[in-house]
Amino acid sequence: MSLHRFGTGPAPVLALHCSLAHGGAFRGLGRALAARATLIAPDLPGHGSGPPWPGPGRGTQAAQALAEGLLDRPMHVLGHSWGGVVALRLAAAHSGRVLSLTLLEPVLHAAAAGRPGHAAEMAAEARVRALLAAGEAEAAARAFATVWGGVADWAALAPERRAQLAAGMPMAMGEDAAINGPGPLLAPGGLEALAVPVLLLEGAESPPVIAEIMEAVAARLPDARRAAIPGAGHMLPVTHPGPVAARIAAFLDCAACKA
Repeated sequence: MSLHRFGTGPAPVLALHCSLAHGGAFRGLGRALAARATLIAPDLPGHGSGPPWPGPGRGTQAAQALAEGLLDRPMHVLGHSWGGVVALRLAAAHSGRVLSLTLLEPVLHAAAAGRPGHAAEMAAEARVRALLAAGEAEAAARAFATVWGGVADWAALAPERRAQLAAGMPMAMGEDAAINGPGPLLAPGGLEALAVPVLLLEGAESPPVIAEIMEAVAARLPDARRAAIPGAGHMLPVTHPGPVAARIAAFLDCAACKA
């Protein structure tokens, strides 16, 4: 298993990265939190040097299983995007070992079903899937990365990175049941049963569906607080590690007071 470790602070934090990234994406955040926390960030299945991707519809479960193996003591859990969905599932299954939960824009799209941003996102995803089905993997990756990867200039990316993103698109789009389906978390009483303090952090410039997801999730969690990072988009832990770390540090202090 490939693990990235950042910081030497007293709070143990298990950090789960977004799709098409790896644990090293938390380097800036880990440095900003170095005095407050020790981040342990694995490469999830199919990412970085992690184990192989198990195939469509099984990646989220495999990522949760990998994370469960690292949750060998009470820890704070942090998840970004797809990693946020994994973190939610982990906390629901092992609340006794989760001290707190920090969710950086979890892409639990089904939570926003019926809202305008969700409809727009489903239409955008349909276009990406159509490109993939037509064999246009790079065009699909460009459309996906422009919205979710903070890529303003696709042509400026190194050819190797463009090829890597294109190759990863079937994996990125392969977790419909966990992201777009209702699932047990969104069943009545699912989110309400999460008896841990939760911090919901979003970028103020993120796609509209994110605010819809965060509002819906926050309304159902027993102990949640929500904040936005000015000027940030979906990749906020990478682009704005300082402000994100400040919010997390204050939250960890608050969670410690309640422990």
